[in-house]
Amino acid sequence: MRKLFFLISLLLIISCKNIETKNKATDCTRTISLSENSICLPLFQGMTECYLNENIQKIVNNRIPKGSLGLGFYLNDKNYKEFQAEDERFFGDYLLFFSTEVLMNRKVTYNQFSELASFDKLIKDDWTSINNILKKEADDLLFDKPVIIGTYSLDKNHSSTIILTKYRDENQDFFRITISNCYLIKNKVIFSAYNDEYTDREVVQGIKKNNDYLALRFLQENE
Repeated sequence: MRKLFFLISLLLIISCKNIETKNKATDCTRTISLSENSICLPLFQGMTECYLNENIQKIVNNRIPKGSLGLGFYLNDKNYKEFQAEDERFFGDYLLFFSTEVLMNRKVTYNQFSELASFDKLIKDDWTSINNILKKEADDLLFDKPVIIGTYSLDKNHSSTIILTKYRDENQDFFRITISNCYLIKNKVIFSAYNDEYTDREVVQGIKKNNDYLALRFLQENE
């Protein structure tokens, strides 16, 4: 009986390992190499990872600061199907993963990560540079300086900053929420930004829930 129990247990363990291996392969829509590490871009239900689309990649690369490297970009399925190359605004919910040329091949300690994880200084001290990028890529819009709503962490290797942005076209004001995330994964620092439209205070919680799910999945798939 003990031998039988041992064999059944062994089979269960082997089966679990096979399932885990299979899931790891199928749960990544794409993998990227950062130095000696492999980073998984998860397969998110209802979103399409489309950074390798030539038209989308060009737009995304023009929107991130100089010295940054786009890694992955997700649009919700509806916006991806309706995407037109001449419409460069992406005014739906989207998720961007990126790193920097400086950090891509650098091993980072937890203490260094803690210093890099704060977006407060970037928004407060480097708004001019960010605004110049926005004006270049959307010259028909006027952007006001963003407001930081709050910061929080989901994990010791994660930090988020919630940012409210106001912009204006000729006749109307618009507001968007950006949740900027910083991750320490395999001694590498990776950033992401999740964006969606802001209508009232209640919508922030929904956007935060979506961001938290995406962030935790990213962390889990790269443990």
